[in-house]
Order: sequence, then structure tokens, then C-alpha cells
Amino acid sequence: MINLRRLTLALLAMLLVFSVGCSGGADKAKSDLSVYDILSQSSLKIKEVDNLHFKLDSQGGSTPIGFGLAMDSAEGDISKPDKMKALVKASVLGQAIEVSFVVLGTDTYMTNPLSGKWEAMASGMNPIAFFDPNTGAVNVLDNMKDAQKLGDDKVDGVKTYHVKGMVPTSALTSIVGDQVQQGDVKTEVWIGMSDLLPRQFRLDGQIMKDEKPNITRLLRFSNLGQPVTIEAPK
Repeated sequence: MINLRRLTLALLAMLLVFSVGCSGGADKAKSDLSVYDILSQSSLKIKEVDNLHFKLDSQGGSTPIGFGLAMDSAEGDISKPDKMKALVKASVLGQAIEVSFVVLGTDTYMTNPLSGKWEAMASGMNPIAFFDPNTGAVNVLDNMKDAQKLGDDKVDGVKTYHVKGMVPTSALTSIVGDQVQQGDVKTEVWIGMSDLLPRQFRLDGQIMKDEKPNITRLLRFSNLGQPVTIEAPK
């Protein structure tokens, strides 16, 4: 049996968690925004997005998710408020495996890593229930310190502000709990110039105690606001 809570916490540690809300008021002219204006408005903007596609890759290490499994990558879709589907690539005892899961409200389904068959998880094991609406990417944007603009860049053809800074791992305690490695992580974020939506995050260093010190994670968002279908597996 896989520790679903640790799997989901590890997978979503860098991911957006949505909440209902709006920014309120007119935005400042984009050219007048300071680096902290960009970060704070991006945090507000991403809360308004209902659906997105995510892709998370790790280099220089993997993220332990319980029972000997170490996650290398994950890709899937999120739909507010409580739907998600993802494919996780991991390894156990040096053997590569893939695990898929689907969350629909209070129902969670996961593939058995040995048989590949879908299984309904026990009642009350809804991964989304473990997350506060203001964690994930929002907490990264809200808690970056020593932020600096690195200049303009492009992500998937979108012109972006490229910002770097440090994020205290304590800002992610509500996601990883007592597994957090206290300290700061070097962080870069790419934010759309026209819509102020975050397109990409890079975090260098340990967030969880069992990770290697030189681990790097690259999280990319795409298809922001586009409809997505998430259904129970058959």
C-alpha cells in the first residue's frame, strides 16, 4: 500500500492550490510595477484561474513519497475546486514505475504500481483535503524575499518577467508538515507580462528533509483557464 498522503503532498508541494477570490480594483500600468507588485498581483491572478495543466520535473535528486518510492516527475491537470488527475514517474529499489491518480471531490482513485489496475482509495483519503487554499504556488509568490528582476524572457512563446529571490521553507510547512527542511530555497519565477499569470517556477535546494541538498525542481503551468475533463477511471 502506498502512503497516499505523502505521495500527494510531495507531488503538490510546488503546485498551485486554488481559492475563490478576485484581485479587486484596476491593475497598475505594467511598466510601473515593482518586482513585489509583480509577485503580489501574480498571486492574486492565479487564484482566479479555474483550470490548468502542470508539469513537474526534478534534477539532482528525487522526492521521497513513502514506502521506498522516490518521485522524479509528475504531469497532469487541476480543475477548481476539487478535481485532479496526474501521472507520477518514480522509482523503487532502482526500478522505474508509474502511478496515476484521479481525485473527484471526496473520491480518490489510484493505480496499483504492481498491477496497474485502478483502485478506489479508502473513504476520507481525499488528497485535496490536506491543502489550504493559500498554499503551493501562492505561498511561493507571497513569501519571496530579496526579489530581483533578471530581465525579460519567454516561456512557451509567452513574454515573461523573470524574477529571482529566496523563499523560506517555513512558508511551505502547511504542505509538507514536519518533513520540512528549515532554511531558504533559491527560487526563480517566470510571470506573464500581459496577464501576470505565473508560467514557470524553479526551486533549488531541500524542501523536505529526505531530499538531496542539490535537488532542483522545475514546475511549468500551461493551458491556464482552458477547459479540462477529469472523470472517474473505468
